[in-house]
Amino acid sequence: MKTDRTEFKETWLSESPQKIQPADYYSNMVYNINDYKKTKKPKLLGNFNGFEFKRIKTKNILFYWFEKEGVVILGIELGILPQGLKVNLIGKSPEYKQKEPFASELYSLILKDSKQGIRIMSDTSLSDEGFFIWKKLYMDGHTVTVYDATNPGRSYITLHSFSDFDNFFGNTPEHANYQFILNENSSLFETRARFNLRRMRELSGMDVDDPGE
Repeated sequence: MKTDRTEFKETWLSESPQKIQPADYYSNMVYNINDYKKTKKPKLLGNFNGFEFKRIKTKNILFYWFEKEGVVILGIELGILPQGLKVNLIGKSPEYKQKEPFASELYSLILKDSKQGIRIMSDTSLSDEGFFIWKKLYMDGHTVTVYDATNPGRSYITLHSFSDFDNFFGNTPEHANYQFILNENSSLFETRARFNLRRMRELSGMDVDDPGE
């Protein structure tokens, strides 16, 4: 059985997958979803403004997407980790650029369905458009927290204003350490408890890794 220290490390401190070029996001997403469809039947979760909202769940991977007339319009691949979900890949059809459905709408529906915190890497590849998604989610009433991966327990905070967001967005090496978490109230308290426990270990000098790691 994994300890809470190992689960914390796997969920909140693991590195992101190797990056691909933005132009490849959508084609890769469509390929991955269609590949999983061959062996796993998608579940229709509902309809959203004329788009079908679907999900495929495996042991380690979650796919959510909007589909219209059998075509994937906007999709996301999430890694299922011990204490939450981590975004591996998100892609949208170029034909729907700056049109519905929007990524912020997809994230909102995922939170309601999964009831888990979602970790999104805020590394130096985060675009202005991607950063706007975070602000839009905040405007829609979602709780956004941030932490520095080099000392997660002591740096974990909740963002309360747009100026707070600006402090954690940039292209410097320091900004690459910041990680954003998207929570609903139902999962926020559990996530906060995990980080508070990590904070106690950091401040007291206790081991933050399991023996042998």
